[in-house]
Amino acid sequence: VLLDGVRNLPPSINTEAIWTRNNPICLRQNGTAAVRMRPPVSEAGVDSTVAEILTYLFHMGDSSFLYRRLNSQRLRRVRVIAAISGGCAILFCVLFFATLILKNQADRNRKMADANAREAERQSQKAIANAKEAERQAKLAIDNAQAAERERKLATQSLDFMVDTFKMSDPLNAGQYDVRMIDVLKNRISDIARLEPWELRADVGCQVGSLLHNVGLFHEATNLLFTTMTLNQSRRPQSHETAYTLYCISWCFFKDMYDTASALSYAKRALAIYENAPRQDRLKIAMVCNAIGVFYMDRDEDLSKARTYLNRAFEIRQAELGDNHVDVAVVCCNLGHLYAREKSFELAGKTFNKAVQIYLHNGNTSHIGLAKAWRGLGLVYFNSQEYEKAVVPFKKALAMQMKMAGRNSRHVMNLYRELGFTYRELSEYSKALDSLEKALDVARAMAKKDNNAATRKMKKDHEGYVKAVKWLIQRSNKRQ
Repeated sequence: VLLDGVRNLPPSINTEAIWTRNNPICLRQNGTAAVRMRPPVSEAGVDSTVAEILTYLFHMGDSSFLYRRLNSQRLRRVRVIAAISGGCAILFCVLFFATLILKNQADRNRKMADANAREAERQSQKAIANAKEAERQAKLAIDNAQAAERERKLATQSLDFMVDTFKMSDPLNAGQYDVRMIDVLKNRISDIARLEPWELRADVGCQVGSLLHNVGLFHEATNLLFTTMTLNQSRRPQSHETAYTLYCISWCFFKDMYDTASALSYAKRALAIYENAPRQDRLKIAMVCNAIGVFYMDRDEDLSKARTYLNRAFEIRQAELGDNHVDVAVVCCNLGHLYAREKSFELAGKTFNKAVQIYLHNGNTSHIGLAKAWRGLGLVYFNSQEYEKAVVPFKKALAMQMKMAGRNSRHVMNLYRELGFTYRELSEYSKALDSLEKALDVARAMAKKDNNAATRKMKKDHEGYVKAVKWLIQRSNKRQ
């Protein structure tokens, strides 16, 4: 049986008869067998060739059955091999993906570990920074505690000085009954210069200077306040104490020296310190804004600036203190005078009425501010030519001023004069003369006490008012 074709046969049997006889392909076509030459083994394959040879030898006629039987074992082996290969491939894939998953998990764990290490480092640095900050805050707290204790001691010493000053004005302690507080304050100026430490000297100087100014000792107050300001500016130029001293000096310029420009300059310097402070005191800002508004109101060309500052003071005090606080009423009075200067008499009247209601709401029936509010309301009615309405608030203000400031104060003189003018417009000349003569008596007392050019002029003006009313009375009598 030849499996590899006829090319390798020995020459003796390499004939067509031999290889066609011994390597045929038997096919059944139309019920008869036909023999044809088999193709080379390399083209047909070993298994199919063997199946055809055996089919021919056993006269089976069809090689497909034998071919399948011959190939079944090989197919089983192939399937087993294929199954094993597939299993191996699946196992390889599983192992590959498992390895890939483990690798990814390892990468994530490594990245997480790196991130944790970085976070631990960051937390460590943060902890170090927090420790440093805590140490700084502890030192700051100690410094603040020491500063607070120093301020407490200064406040105690300042209070002790003021208490001693008030005790000196007590007749029982002083041993004399004609002692006056104003004289005690003047005598204490020399004691202030010897106070130590310098902070105590500056604080007491500012307090006493402010009191001296309020009682009318403008010259002594200005000297003491300027000394205090020089001390504060050289040691603590941006402190609240320096700002308050500048504020007090601004009122000295305005009330005593009639220097509005200098008053504005000092007040604005005080406002700048308060506004630039690390911890702003809004009520102090409102206090200075109120003063600046009053200063600007002294000049007709600056009434719009006065309105700006007074409105700011009003808004701050209303927000911080509420609608019914007396400090809000103070700004209301100043706004009322501003509206009157602008000829807005209706708005001015409402503003003064609001101030009056605030004082009455707080039970301050003897407050100096209430007297000023009544006087402002009377001036509004007078300028609106509602003279009958003006009489009542003028009388209320006069009664309060006489009770608080005494019969011979400037406020009493002004109210007597304004009440006399009101009666004159109402043609009640006898009442007008009585009020103006009382105003003249106060002016004479003031000129006798402090005989300067201003008081002499004031007395002369009131003498002219009295003469004018007397002339009106004479003319009225002649007509009758």
